[in-house]
Amino acid sequence: MTTVNNDLPVPIIESPRSTEPAKNKVFVRGRVPGKEGDSVTVHRAGTGQALLTVDYKGNNEWSGTLTEDLTKGPHSITARLTRGKEYSSFSPTQQFIVE
Repeated sequence: MTTVNNDLPVPIIESPRSTEPAKNKVFVRGRVPGKEGDSVTVHRAGTGQALLTVDYKGNNEWSGTLTEDLTKGPHSITARLTRGKEYSSFSPTQQFIVE
């Protein structure tokens, strides 16, 4: 069973940005002070639907490309870090538009 650990670092999504329209396949990147073995999962905000899981690569950075095309229009995503059987709180929601 996986549980929330509020002491784990919360990822910050840096792109896509609300000020720059995105195109499919959407590239997502951010920062988090993670550790080897951690992963970051990007979710559709408010639904819990996982869109992407990437392994933490070091240098406080993570990134990946969504595997599914998103419909044109506005979208909201959030992310959380997983370490072993624990996960962080969700990141602040990042809104963007797909052209």
